[in-house]
Amino acid sequence: MRGTARNGLAGLLVVAAVAWLALPRAAVGQPGGTDHQTMKSRNLAFDLNVDADQKNTIHSIELYVSRENGGVWELGATATPDAKSIPYVAKEDGLYLVNMVIVYKSGVRDPADVTKTAPLQKLLVDATAPVLAIKTAEKTGDDVRVAWSVDDRNPADAKTKLEWKPLGDLDSAWKTVPIANPDRRSATFATSVTTGLTVRVTVEDLAGNTATQTKDIAGTTSTSFAPASVLPAPEMKLPTGEAGIVLPTLAPAPVLPKTSGPSAPVLDLTKDSAKPLALPSITPPALSAIPPAASALSNTIASTSPPAPIASAELPAITAVNYLKFDLPYQLEAGPSGISKIELYVTRDDGKSWNKWSVHDGEQRPLRVALDARGNVQPEGVYGLRLVPISGAGISEHPPAEGAAPDFRVLVDLTPPSIKMYAPDADAAQPGTLTLKWKIEDKNPAKDGVAVAWSETPAGPWKSIGAETGGAIVAGAGSDAPVRLADTGSFAWKLPDRVPAKVYLRMTAWDAAGNKSEVTTPNPVLVDLTKPRARIQGILPAGGLQRP
Repeated sequence: MRGTARNGLAGLLVVAAVAWLALPRAAVGQPGGTDHQTMKSRNLAFDLNVDADQKNTIHSIELYVSRENGGVWELGATATPDAKSIPYVAKEDGLYLVNMVIVYKSGVRDPADVTKTAPLQKLLVDATAPVLAIKTAEKTGDDVRVAWSVDDRNPADAKTKLEWKPLGDLDSAWKTVPIANPDRRSATFATSVTTGLTVRVTVEDLAGNTATQTKDIAGTTSTSFAPASVLPAPEMKLPTGEAGIVLPTLAPAPVLPKTSGPSAPVLDLTKDSAKPLALPSITPPALSAIPPAASALSNTIASTSPPAPIASAELPAITAVNYLKFDLPYQLEAGPSGISKIELYVTRDDGKSWNKWSVHDGEQRPLRVALDARGNVQPEGVYGLRLVPISGAGISEHPPAEGAAPDFRVLVDLTPPSIKMYAPDADAAQPGTLTLKWKIEDKNPAKDGVAVAWSETPAGPWKSIGAETGGAIVAGAGSDAPVRLADTGSFAWKLPDRVPAKVYLRMTAWDAAGNKSEVTTPNPVLVDLTKPRARIQGILPAGGLQRP
C-alpha cells in the first residue's frame, strides 16, 4: 500500500514556476533536453494530491533536492498530507534532481533511503536573461553589417532576431532581417536609407528569458527597454551650498501599493552637463529576490579619461543587505525656497564612474530606493550612493564627478550560502567525541555564521550542538537562537548522555547579509561510539557433560 501511495504521488507530481505570494502560475518551460524540463523561475511549486484513505496514515511529505547528480541530497521543504503543493526556491541556476519521501506516522519512510532511489524529476532552472552586446554596427555604401555576442548557458539561437528602421522614425514598423550565418551572431543586409538607421537585436534562451539591445548607425548608442516615455536630463546649476544632505542608515522598504510618488529611475549617461542626453525612463519590476548573473550595468558608457584615484580611507564602511528595495533616511538642510527635487546617483566602482539612478520629490522621507530596475543586469554587488538636492530656486551642487567618493555604500547579496555536510568521524584523541565536518561557500561569509543541531526525528524538536546544555529549537521556526559556531569546517561534538544510537543532523549557515541556508540529513546518522568489550568469567562444561 505504501509503495502504491508513493507511485500515485509521483504520477501526480507536477512542477510549475510560480510568482511568490500566490500569484498565478506560469506555464512549464519547454524541455531543454530529453530527460529534464527547463524552468524560467527559481520559485517552484510541486503539486500534491494524496488519496483520502492515505492521509490518516501519513505524517508528512518531504521534498529532497540534489545538485550533484544524486550524490548529495538536501531537504528542501516539508508539507502535510493535506497540502496542495510544496514550494521550493532554487538557490541558483542549474540542474536539479527532485525526489520525495513519504513519512508515515509509524515512523516508516518511503523510500527508506532517498540516495538509493531514482529521482522523480529533473529540472534545469534558468532564471537569468542572456547578456547581449552589439559589437559591430556599421554601414558601407548600401550594405549594413551587424555583429553581436551572447553570453548564456542555454541559448536558443534559432529565435535570435535582427531588425532595423530609419533613424529617428518612431512611426515606422521594424523590418526583420534574415540571419543566414550559422552561428546566429552576425548578419549583413542592404538598404538605400542614407539618413542613418537603428538596428535592434533580440535574443532568447531555452527557458524563454530575453534580452534586447539597439544601436544607432551614424548616431548614438542606446539600449532598448520598451520605454513608455522620455525624460530629459535636468539642467544642473552652479553650487551655492544652499542645500545639503547627510545619509544615516538603511531600512528595508515595506511592500506598499502603488501611489503617486517619485518618477521612475533614470540612468543618466550625460558626458557634458551643458548638453543633456534625453533617455527613456525605466520602469522597475515587482519586488524580487532573484539575482540574475551578468556583467556590469548595461547602460554604462566608459570614461574617455582615467578617473582620479580614490583613497580607501575616503570610502565609507559597507552595509550588507539581502534585499533590492529599501528606505534611505537622510537629513536635509535647505534655504527659504525649500527643495524641489532630489536626485539619487549611484556608482558601482567606488566613484570611478557615476549614473543618475532616480529622481524624487523633496517631500519623501525617507527616500525610497529601488535597485531592481530593468537596466540593472547585475543587482548583486557594492553600490555607492550620493544624493543631490535641488532647491526651489533651481540651485544645486554639481552631480558627483568621476573620482568622487560616495557618501554611503551598500552591499547587496541575494545568494544564500552553499552547504555540504560530510559523514562524521569518531575522534580518536577524545573518547566519546564525534567530529562533524562541513564545507560552506559564500562570497560574504558571516563571523560565527554556522549552527548545528540534532534530533531523534526529522520533525524535531532540535537541540543545539556547541553548548553544555542544548535548548530545544522548534523545527521550521528559522533557527534564530541556536549556538553559533565559527566556520572552521569541523567541530568536535562531545556526545551528551543518553543520546540515541542514531540521530538526524541539521546545519544552518548565514552570510553577512543575513541570507540563510539549511541542510538536514535525509537519514539518521550513527553516533554510537561505544567500543564493545568482553570479559571471560570462567569455564563451563560443554554440552551439559558431567565431570568424572
